[in-house]
Amino acid sequence: MEKSITSFAKQKIKSIHLLSQELNTLEKKEHMQVLLELMREHVQEIKELYQQKDKHYITETGDLLILCLEILKESDQDYDQIMNRCYERYINKISVLTNEFKNKRSENE
Repeated sequence: MEKSITSFAKQKIKSIHLLSQELNTLEKKEHMQVLLELMREHVQEIKELYQQKDKHYITETGDLLILCLEILKESDQDYDQIMNRCYERYINKISVLTNEFKNKRSENE
């Protein structure tokens, strides 16, 4: 299987995950709920920054990526297996939507 996530990245996510788990335990918060809320907040922030043409949206997108990887870690999932599955899902979905659009457009011509 192709590797999507390097060993370095996996180690960093593991460290981040342990720290955030510890913090949420100390604050008596359910870890997965905190991750999901942080993701929601980051999506909103990315949208706002992008609309303002503030390039900081790119850094916030990286933060969102880390939160996504942390959810995979929290769920004890193999990063590479999930990523490879999702690559194919996205390719298939976009291909289907593209073909549907082309077919619809040719029907209207």
